[in-house]
Amino acid sequence: MTPERVAIIWGGGLGDVLVIRPLLEAACQPGWPAPLYMTRVHEGLDPLSAMGLPIPLLRLPAAPIAALRAVRRAGHFDRVYWGPHNTWRSRWLGRAVAADRSGPFHRAREPRFLADAIARDVVQMGWAETPPPSYGSLPLFPAPVDGIDREPSAEPYLVAHPGCKIGWQTTAWPFTEWRILLKTLAGVGWRIRLVGSPNEYEGLNALAQSLSIPHRMSVHTEWPLWQLERVIARATGIICHNSGIMHLALAYRRRTIVLTGSSAPYWRASYEWVRNLSSGDCNLACNRYRCPVPGYHARCIRNLEVRSVLTACQEHWGEAPG
Repeated sequence: MTPERVAIIWGGGLGDVLVIRPLLEAACQPGWPAPLYMTRVHEGLDPLSAMGLPIPLLRLPAAPIAALRAVRRAGHFDRVYWGPHNTWRSRWLGRAVAADRSGPFHRAREPRFLADAIARDVVQMGWAETPPPSYGSLPLFPAPVDGIDREPSAEPYLVAHPGCKIGWQTTAWPFTEWRILLKTLAGVGWRIRLVGSPNEYEGLNALAQSLSIPHRMSVHTEWPLWQLERVIARATGIICHNSGIMHLALAYRRRTIVLTGSSAPYWRASYEWVRNLSSGDCNLACNRYRCPVPGYHARCIRNLEVRSVLTACQEHWGEAPG
């Protein structure tokens, strides 16, 4: 294959980086220039460094004209890639990159799960003969030489991620419902680990404290990504929304229950080890942060009943070990 210098315009969140990881690995071929990863998402997280891939990161300014100038100053590329289901801002910036070609082209409404679509792009770009595994090779985040695995327990446990991004109304299942669900699961014998980002600690800790079952529940928001990966890889099951936690669980084929809310079809994995749940009261799948329908108030997630989730838990995970 002819070496290519590649510019990638994509999201900067954990889930965004995980779904594009097979393409990043393919672009880091021996003898090739390192690809440049451009993103307008500034979450204070750098999963690229944690992956151990030699990929420089260019954080683009939020102001459109300043972002445009930044991509134009980035130099010349053989190819620019902005992936499937991109925003108009990504396409606009992508066309401003000095590149010989872009692509591959995607149909606007292709329902294929995003991680699988990106794995197929590696073949379309001529970088492999067959699609690599979705999410790429394992482990996703190599442990540092001095990394200490603090969770060696062999006791079966579940991982739950009740949090979500600030302002993301359409995947925020109410904590009142989470409280009932978690207390019921702990009551039948499950040990539960609540995980999230550091800015979710206060809410998760308050949720755990309200249940008064410290012997069955713990809160973890301080783990580095390699430690979080190890814990998810060993879990009996995962329950979360459309998040980076979901993608870590899917990479390891953990039996996962996803509270999908407004998630578009291409964010809903159709794998046999995944159950996607929504209330069924709105099938718009708008993929918006806030509900666009007046008077609905995100009924896609808000009206999801605890008993439906509990039924899915029992069917998907079986009886608790206790």
